[in-house]
Amino acid sequence: MYQQTYKVERRTGTSADILEAGGLAALLREILRKAGKPSADVLLIDSGTHYTIQLPAAIEAGDVETLEHPPPIVRHLDLDRKQDGATEEEAAMPAKRRSSSADRHAGYGFNYNGEMQRRKVFMEQLKQLPPHARSPHAFLSNAPELQARRDQLTPPSPELPLYAAINQFKKDVVESFNKTCIRWRELSPELLREHVRLVLTAFATLPNPLAEVEMRYAALARQHRLDKVEMTLLQVINPTTGKGANKSKASGVAIGQQSGWWVLELLKFAGYFLLAHAQTLQGSKERQKDRQKDLKIYIVRPGHISLRLLEQLMPRFRDALWSSTPVKQDVQAGLYLA
Repeated sequence: MYQQTYKVERRTGTSADILEAGGLAALLREILRKAGKPSADVLLIDSGTHYTIQLPAAIEAGDVETLEHPPPIVRHLDLDRKQDGATEEEAAMPAKRRSSSADRHAGYGFNYNGEMQRRKVFMEQLKQLPPHARSPHAFLSNAPELQARRDQLTPPSPELPLYAAINQFKKDVVESFNKTCIRWRELSPELLREHVRLVLTAFATLPNPLAEVEMRYAALARQHRLDKVEMTLLQVINPTTGKGANKSKASGVAIGQQSGWWVLELLKFAGYFLLAHAQTLQGSKERQKDRQKDLKIYIVRPGHISLRLLEQLMPRFRDALWSSTPVKQDVQAGLYLA
């Protein structure tokens, strides 16, 4: 399990596979970085039947032993309690007394309401620009008029649309996402190292021995009285696992949900923030129940790229892909990434 190359099988044939590979690449890079090893040029490669992650240096046993804190590969969704329906008494409650894990970690997650406010201000600032400077082409080509006012603009985090997409799902989806992120964040140093070793074992060989690894994790969970091994597969990162859509070939409508090892779902979410972009569709109407418009999520599937280059390209892609009609938006996404 200690090596320089790791491989992720394409088990589902969907975007969930590349998200899992991207999340694993992000975790491996953090392990190298914390060990003081070269970590800039981690490669993510489409190898046909699987994805290959090529590291600039091998991960060794000592690198895992030095891990004390969980690598911050994904942040939970931090919602303002006052704006999320809590009473004034609950909002003022000390973090250690709050029942929700997200509440106990308030301030360490993604400040959703704060970023939404920044977006509102940013949209007003854009209105002050000349028309030709507030277009996708201007952002993609760094138009001089736009560059001259860059310092005056306060754009929201590029991750905001991705968190907005999660927040559009039912409340239990947000809670499940937050629980997964915080469960990782709360691992003790000893358990963190055990989790990392299992992840390295899972992706060290082909075929990936996931069933064996999950059995080993179940034993670890019993020994340390950990929470459930599996969690419900959320549709935002598992596109074919909605109710009634959990078989490769339709034979009937089943009201049931699939589940999987929660650590793999964490990796998919890390890959989601690395490889995805969510954009509202032009012309879609606000839903009455949540006042939100329809979103479309794009997942980039690179053939051969370093994480460093990917993290340089994705912000520009997100800047340039503005809301449009479904077909036009799809064409633009393909052209921008060509």
